[in-house]
Amino acid sequence: PSTHSGTVGRNSGDMNVEEALQVLGLTGTPTKDEITRAYRKVMQQLHPDRGGSEYFAAKVNQAREVLNSRFG
Repeated sequence: PSTHSGTVGRNSGDMNVEEALQVLGLTGTPTKDEITRAYRKVMQQLHPDRGGSEYFAAKVNQAREVLNSRFG
């Protein structure tokens, strides 16, 4: 699956910018500080040490990487 069409390649683990924004609860063109704040807020809720799952924590990490590479 191509990430160019706005869809996410589930098999390859790719995440597009739109999904990354959604995962972190952001919109538009976030600053690096906004990405960091959103990441910390979401990770506090989803971290495995706090009862969250490793899967969702990995998605949050991936979202931060995608957004930092695009906007950071």
